[in-house]
Amino acid sequence: MIKTQNKEKEVASKTIVGGGLATIIFLALFFGFNLSIISSAILSTFSFFIGYHLASNKEFKNATKSFKARTNYQSSVLNKAFRKIQIVEEKVVDIDDLEIRSTINSLVTIGYKIIDNIRNQPETFQAAKIFFNYYLDATIKILDKYISLQNETLYISSVSDSLIKTKELINIMDTAYKKQLEKLYDKDILELDIELKVLANTIKMEGIK
Repeated sequence: MIKTQNKEKEVASKTIVGGGLATIIFLALFFGFNLSIISSAILSTFSFFIGYHLASNKEFKNATKSFKARTNYQSSVLNKAFRKIQIVEEKVVDIDDLEIRSTINSLVTIGYKIIDNIRNQPETFQAAKIFFNYYLDATIKILDKYISLQNETLYISSVSDSLIKTKELINIMDTAYKKQLEKLYDKDILELDIELKVLANTIKMEGIK
């Protein structure tokens, strides 16, 4: 019973692939190349069997599964990244310094642009690995630290030096976001990759892991 169901699913899957390919070919030939309806139908029938055969091919199946898994992974990462940028945006109201507020708003705008760029051009995903794996979480940690220090300066004057250093980290982060966006437009620039890693190491040296 189970084998029969699996077989039926396999046949249905092959038929969908073959039918989809045949439909695309027919429309392209009939409307795009102005072939007669008979010629278009004959050629699209051949394409149906080609698609049906491809769907039976193990390598094709594996490639399809791999593509789906990669797409799902990228979608998950982008959704999490979007939420993290929203968290950064939500923290702006807790910042008193107008200049820092402006910098954070700039970060948020660039962050959304990075995500939109990758959604529209998935091939640029790998070029933003350090952004997803480090910079987003580091941004939230730096902001939390800044807000905490900002509130402490009202009572403890000695924390002002730490606050200044944290401001510098926010400015470094702003530079990093801009470099990351630039890297997406030209992911072959080795210098930008090195600069992003150097900036990340600079921030890590201040205890933001």
